[in-house]
Amino acid sequence: MKNSIFKQIIWPVLSLTIICIVVSLALGATNMVTSAKIQANLDAVNNAGRQEVLPDADKFTVVELTQELSDLGVTEAAVADNGGMVINVQSKGYGGELPIMVGFDAGGTITRIKILDNSETPGVGKRVEEESFYGQFSGLQGDISGVNTLAGATVSSTSVKTSVQNAIAAQKLIGEGA
Repeated sequence: MKNSIFKQIIWPVLSLTIICIVVSLALGATNMVTSAKIQANLDAVNNAGRQEVLPDADKFTVVELTQELSDLGVTEAAVADNGGMVINVQSKGYGGELPIMVGFDAGGTITRIKILDNSETPGVGKRVEEESFYGQFSGLQGDISGVNTLAGATVSSTSVKTSVQNAIAAQKLIGEGA
């Protein structure tokens, strides 16, 4: 009787516990070995995106976010060695949060913006990814009131304008040392 309780209850539980411990240790070891490589790849992807909106920069230093920057929708900010800056910012679009990346040269002029993960409606809100729309921001400094929203994609294009305006405010805050 005692032997059958061991075989029916205790042994399966003990076996599964040992398997869970071995698998957990293996996953932990794998994470320790690969985490540096994963972070290096993520940094390379982020730097490539930053380079796209601020082509004159070659090295970036990520800025620690303050509550004031987070309140503006800033998810990341990086200062370039040449004095430029790249700010990732998001605001609510039609399909959820619409993240963008905004590049600024050393003088505070927008070099370029890049739409990141766009989950807006295909054929409508996705039009914010067209050069004819996002290209309007290049060369602007401080005032984006002349940027036209897209007919039929007003919510999405207004979200991009809001994000760019917030990035301009964040750029000034970071420049002041906030």
